[in-house]
Amino acid sequence: MSPAVNDPTTATEVVLRIGSVLRRLLVCDLPPEAVAGSEGKVLLRPWALNHDEYVEHAFDELRLAGPTQLRVVTTMLRTLRMLVLTVEEAGRPERAPALERQMRLLLDVVERRNDLHPEDFALVRAVSSAETDPADHSSSSPHYTAG
Repeated sequence: MSPAVNDPTTATEVVLRIGSVLRRLLVCDLPPEAVAGSEGKVLLRPWALNHDEYVEHAFDELRLAGPTQLRVVTTMLRTLRMLVLTVEEAGRPERAPALERQMRLLLDVVERRNDLHPEDFALVRAVSSAETDPADHSSSSPHYTAG
């Protein structure tokens, strides 16, 4: 998001696309850093990212630029929650902490804002959990409602 062109719709779409890519990437094994070829030659990939680094590259800048846009924040939280669920269901729970860290850091930044209406902050908190997200209709738990 550019400070000059505050475009939360494009940022929201970017977050959703990143989530789609990471959904596939985080449940598969990455290629090895070294591959032996014919005639004893070895192909090295010394700058290959691991799963946690892919998560950092995907969300760090958005997390720093997006907290002023409520829609971007809620989309990031929902996307991160979806990715946590995806890796857990795929039997890759060791990949969840990097995603949970991004959620925690994002919530921390939003919490420090002093210009956010209490109802908006309550919505952000509600979206951070499947049990309280008003858009999650898969649970019978009571959802956040604006007063």
